[in-house]
Amino acid sequence: MSGELVIVGIALLVGCGAVVYILLRLVWAVLSGAGRTIGHVFGMDEHSAGGATAGAAQAGGGPRVCPNANCRRVEYRDARYCPQCGARLN
Repeated sequence: MSGELVIVGIALLVGCGAVVYILLRLVWAVLSGAGRTIGHVFGMDEHSAGGATAGAAQAGGGPRVCPNANCRRVEYRDARYCPQCGARLN
């Protein structure tokens, strides 16, 4: 009987750990999305803040849209491939 309790206890700990991890990832995604949205609204997003990202955007000739119909990510950096789906950028 005590062996069964140990197994149930370990399963509960692992399950609770997974739930906490998922909740923290969800909170992080919501907060980072809100931060990016607020930065974009006030013109303080990462691509207009200056520094290396702004220089790379100017060197690349402006933003490019991923040709993948399921992705369509706008990429401001000078990249050959989409960082989200891996499709080659034109």
